[in-house]
Amino acid sequence: MKGIMMRTMFMMIYIILFIATSNANGADVPRTLYVMNGSAKTLSKMNLENSQITNDVLALGDVPNQVIAHQKRVYVVNSDPPEIMIINPLCDQVEKRIALADTSNPWFMDFVSDERAYVTNWLLNTVSVVDLENSIIEKDIPVGPRPQGVLVLGDTAFVTNSGVDTSLAKYDASSVSVIDVSADTVTTTLAVPINAQDLALGPDGRVYVVCTGDYVSEAGKICIIDRWAGPDGGPAVVDTVEIGGAPGDIIVTIDGQVYLCDWGDFVNGFLYTYDIYADTVYHNSINPIRVGDGAMRLFYDQIEDVIYVNNYMDDAVQRFCPHGDTVMATYGFGDGAQDMTIMEAYMGPIDDLTIIKDKGTFQLSWTAKNGVDIYRIYSDDLDPNFAPTTPADSTTEDKWTDPTPPTESRYYLVRARKGAEENEDSNRVGIFDKSLGNMK
Repeated sequence: MKGIMMRTMFMMIYIILFIATSNANGADVPRTLYVMNGSAKTLSKMNLENSQITNDVLALGDVPNQVIAHQKRVYVVNSDPPEIMIINPLCDQVEKRIALADTSNPWFMDFVSDERAYVTNWLLNTVSVVDLENSIIEKDIPVGPRPQGVLVLGDTAFVTNSGVDTSLAKYDASSVSVIDVSADTVTTTLAVPINAQDLALGPDGRVYVVCTGDYVSEAGKICIIDRWAGPDGGPAVVDTVEIGGAPGDIIVTIDGQVYLCDWGDFVNGFLYTYDIYADTVYHNSINPIRVGDGAMRLFYDQIEDVIYVNNYMDDAVQRFCPHGDTVMATYGFGDGAQDMTIMEAYMGPIDDLTIIKDKGTFQLSWTAKNGVDIYRIYSDDLDPNFAPTTPADSTTEDKWTDPTPPTESRYYLVRARKGAEENEDSNRVGIFDKSLGNMK
């Protein structure tokens, strides 16, 4: 009897340990707007389902430069210290930091795949190929002077090289480097107007580049790249559109409206617009759309078909309607609201999976999640840290009994599935005592 009690106690300690060391917290993530506050050096967020704002949820680097969401994680590129922060939105905590090269001044990143990313290095004139899973730099790709924006489209990446001198006193020729993603090599360099900063894909398949100008004699322009118009069937510049002012960011809506933002006149920020199908500029530096002060960056929410505008000087973000060119709402965020991204809603993992012995069988139970279609049970008889592949069984209930109880050991985890989405691993529990399966 004493031996049985000791084995049972050991089993319970093992189960509790699995629960306590799980990285999940069970909560679901609502559709969320994350805002990077440049002056505060923090991250804020707004629940887009109820407009609840939580400011300064996480401290960032001394010079944060970009926030971007991808595959259930939020990424922040810090120029100082040079690094990528990977943040879990379930708890708004940093899961991993990937160090980048010293004195590189990383600017923007985009994803080549779920495991790899390109990061522009403003001071080194390179693009780093970053292995996100193993936290290493695989390669540095030489590009043009002062690379900033990066856009990955399938097997091709486009990088804007602003050409600005490090003293910020003059501008060399600007260009766009075209990279073959399969070889991590520049294949073409396209000349573009001065101070190319960022770029966006249009619904016509073309790439639209914002060229800011030199803030003195050269005004802002849109440079249009056709990805198949070159003599070899590759990319080529096919048009340039005069905009005026000094726009610094660009997005294109699903119906072909280009929006650019300009810092403004220290009273208002400016938006400029261009219709790609009508080939018409509707708002330029002469008749801008006035928004909040310090319009620094734009984010296009394609699902809702609205635009978010950062107002750096107003510490705010505005929700903007591209159909009426009107501000729909203004939200206060942290000091120096600078960049933003949207994390799509997803289910958090089950975090309270438990196991009990019941009349010679073993029963799993957990707290049910709203809207779930089915729960999938995964198991392995050898490795408690097994990688789940094929489910052992499934159920629509919040409990499950193993139809073939183990005689020696077995380890379990559960995933919830809703539609095509299957959430992350639950905490793990297991039966490991060889004689435990024979207990009566």
